[in-house]
Amino acid sequence: MRRHVITTAAIAAIALLTVSGCSTRSAAGSGASAAAGFAKGATTGVALPSKTSENWVLAGALFTNGLKAAGFKGDVQYAGASTTVKDQQDQISTMVTEGAKVIIIGAADGGQLGTQVKAAHDAGAIVIAYDRLILNTADVDSYVAYDNFKVGQLQGQALLDGLKAKKATGPYNIELFSGSSHDANSKVFFDGAMSVLKPKIADGTLVVGSGQTDIKQTATAAWKAENAQSRMDALLTSTTTV
Repeated sequence: MRRHVITTAAIAAIALLTVSGCSTRSAAGSGASAAAGFAKGATTGVALPSKTSENWVLAGALFTNGLKAAGFKGDVQYAGASTTVKDQQDQISTMVTEGAKVIIIGAADGGQLGTQVKAAHDAGAIVIAYDRLILNTADVDSYVAYDNFKVGQLQGQALLDGLKAKKATGPYNIELFSGSSHDANSKVFFDGAMSVLKPKIADGTLVVGSGQTDIKQTATAAWKAENAQSRMDALLTSTTTV
């Protein structure tokens, strides 16, 4: 599996991978090798999570426009908010049935798409994991992502810089919030941030009032703001919070 780092322009440029091919394996039933790319007008399926953030809305538009500009038929779909994983599983299966030559997946839950990814791969489709790694499968041809550990480091440093701008010296009271456990990126973001924050927690510059510094304690289900708010409300009323 190849790994590529995303830039803003690269989101649209992923469409061009279907021209040159992003894998050396043969594309079964395509009439051409993957290295030679696919015919103009071939379908590229794009399965994205629900529209819970501006990032996914922007990505959908870029894929739609980029694929069209590259001469391909784009089938861009979003999973519903209530049954996200099941929706995405069904959408990917339909893309396979309808003969998509490339399927790009922004996983709603990277741990529950193995069956669909295998079916796509077995049908000869090129499978690209976009932004979120798809777990527990060897049937992904490319993984296109940001340097998520670095993103986490930048988040941690931004917190320190912001606190210092408001008050020159610590200690600073904080609470930690991480992403959804269904998103493989969450741990990478968290680990990157904690590589910056842990030394400051250890020397007393940062004080986590609740003592909750494990990712399982700090996770925000489905990345939903209301879930983070609920946890914050509980922390603010807890006797353990400083």
